[in-house]
Amino acid sequence: MSKITVMTSKGISLQVVAGDIVRSAIKHGHNAKLQIGMTQVTTIAKQSDRIIIFMPFDLHYVLSWISLYHTLKNAGKDAIFYTTVEGVPDPMLLEIWVPNVVKPIANSEATASFLKEAGIDVAGIVKHGVDMELFDQIRGSRKPNIKKNVVFGTVAFSHPRKGFDELEKIVQMALNRLPEARFHIISDHIAYERFMGYPNVIIDPVFSQLQRHELIERMKSFDFYLCTSKAEGFGLPVLESQALGIPVIHADYKPLSEISHKLNLKVPVKYTQDIRLDEAIIYRFHMYDVKDMFERVVEACDLYLNRHDEYLEMSNELVEHARKFDIVHMYEPLVT
Repeated sequence: MSKITVMTSKGISLQVVAGDIVRSAIKHGHNAKLQIGMTQVTTIAKQSDRIIIFMPFDLHYVLSWISLYHTLKNAGKDAIFYTTVEGVPDPMLLEIWVPNVVKPIANSEATASFLKEAGIDVAGIVKHGVDMELFDQIRGSRKPNIKKNVVFGTVAFSHPRKGFDELEKIVQMALNRLPEARFHIISDHIAYERFMGYPNVIIDPVFSQLQRHELIERMKSFDFYLCTSKAEGFGLPVLESQALGIPVIHADYKPLSEISHKLNLKVPVKYTQDIRLDEAIIYRFHMYDVKDMFERVVEACDLYLNRHDEYLEMSNELVEHARKFDIVHMYEPLVT
């Protein structure tokens, strides 16, 4: 039995992934714990046989974590740097020592490609997983349709890459064309101010406050997951939705296409655009026609209301697809 420490920062999505790695390690028979935030190198070195650091490759925040990783490696410790990024780390901010001291493991083919563009060698790719034991407990079974409305859910914080401009346009189009469509958005107070006036929207500004099981319970009420995001490093809610048997509407680009079942309702990408937002990442936006995404919403309403048996079959297939991403084997390369 090894003693494994998984380290990350305070971000909710970071803690979800780090916590899943801990659970995977425990299921593999190790003594594993989660460490939120920095700690003394000597302390973490004494307590751990292996240290896994999971942090986004955002150069405004990641350098101190890379320095910690480098110090641990120099001390002879078994350390892994696991990362994600939604675009190319800004070469103008990339200090020359960084590529020499870290060779991270990427969480997707997309992340690996972005890092390589910045001159960062990648040690490998380990995609995120879902704890199917937890999702099986919460999911229950999908029942025959007795509703007249179709709920499209979104879980995201307010950031330009999340596509809330497009989401608002879809909400507006649905007011006129799809009275049966409802949009349940779990986000923050910025999104609350933006969407609170729409009669077809339920807006929960509690994204950062929900416990893991509470968020999954709310997601379970979605009939479809609507992912309007234009740039991702992985897109965990897309995988989580499938684990709940919820079909996903999303733009067809990596990393989303790396984890999405062929039955999901995909929107073609028209072109890509590199966007600077006064941040340390040059975001790779995948631009789609919002009308194309709305047509997928129309198609989803027809599927749910008029071909519900087909919807239920799709739901079952998505759950089985998600089982391929169970944390027990997805995170095995990190914890064994």
